[in-house]
Amino acid sequence: MVMVPTAISQVIEQVVRVGTVFLASYFLLKDGVEFVAAGATFGAVTGSFAALIALIIYFCWWRYKYYRMQASKGNNTSIISIIKRVAILAVPISLGGLVMPLMQTIDAAMVPLRLQQAGFDVSKATALFGQFSGMAATLINLPTIITISLAASLVPAISDALAKANQGLIVNRLNEAIRLTIMLCLPAALGLFLLSEEIAILLYGIPEVGVSISVLAPAALFLGLHQTTAGAIQGLGKTFLPVKHLFIGAIVKVALNYYLTAMPALGIRGAGFATVASFIVAFLLNLRYLQRHTFFKLNLFYHLLKPGIAATIMAISIKYTGNIVNSSSGLGTLLLIMIGVMAYGLALLVIGGIKGQDLEIIPGVGPKLAAFMTKLGIVRW
Repeated sequence: MVMVPTAISQVIEQVVRVGTVFLASYFLLKDGVEFVAAGATFGAVTGSFAALIALIIYFCWWRYKYYRMQASKGNNTSIISIIKRVAILAVPISLGGLVMPLMQTIDAAMVPLRLQQAGFDVSKATALFGQFSGMAATLINLPTIITISLAASLVPAISDALAKANQGLIVNRLNEAIRLTIMLCLPAALGLFLLSEEIAILLYGIPEVGVSISVLAPAALFLGLHQTTAGAIQGLGKTFLPVKHLFIGAIVKVALNYYLTAMPALGIRGAGFATVASFIVAFLLNLRYLQRHTFFKLNLFYHLLKPGIAATIMAISIKYTGNIVNSSSGLGTLLLIMIGVMAYGLALLVIGGIKGQDLEIIPGVGPKLAAFMTKLGIVRW
């Protein structure tokens, strides 16, 4: 129930945002495409404002209930003190959210100029950067929809274990969170790498975008790992530390952007390598802290072996099927993606890589599916 207000506000935000886009398209089209674009962009403002109003309404309602409950108990705890405690957690997390837009702003200022240094003219450099940031990076961020939720749920879970002084519980929850992150993000990264050109043609009709997608593909895994470990560190009370680590990663990204992107042999690939390196650095710094200050140790056999085997089977299935079907067509690409997903899922089931609690997180049918497959002996707990 704690996450309900946030979930409702996000749904409202997206509904209002999309509604604004449609209204802008309908009423402003007669004035020109640029006005439609401006109106659609304004959807971010209207959506955020609607979400803020929803949260304010919920907060006022919660405060009313809180005062009534405290009055009935004779408790005089100040709501101001609670707000201060929330702010101590919220401010660093919010600052961490600003680092990513800062990195994107740095990219926008630096990458086109360094591409020109590599020998590309202004229009080509701009086009390459647009493909990199507006098309490829968007796909790389898709798996993080799950890992962001996982990281958010990990904060209270780790805090609870810390309050109980239960190091074993901390390690167990960390192990499961990282295992799930690898299990979900590894096939996404590998699939984007193997089908980079096909996906670029399917979604954008521009095969050239596949270059950026293939180079950025590993970022899908390491960004997810950074987010999960950041949630664990915040749960331990070190809320500013993941921000610091991500900022160090941003510095690495700037340095590599400057040198690699200007190399004619690399070009836009250099920007991709810099992005991947920044997330690897941020993740490794998070991991180092967790291994130094908890009993957690990254166990490659436990965390990586089974997802790695399943991902290898997935890759072989995609490559074998790609020799048979026409992968340059949209239908062929969708078929390859479906085969990859099924091969990975079935391989995980066969080798015991999926546990009953993994299935429980599936909305709606999760608990029943977990119970049914456990009864059949297909999965274990």
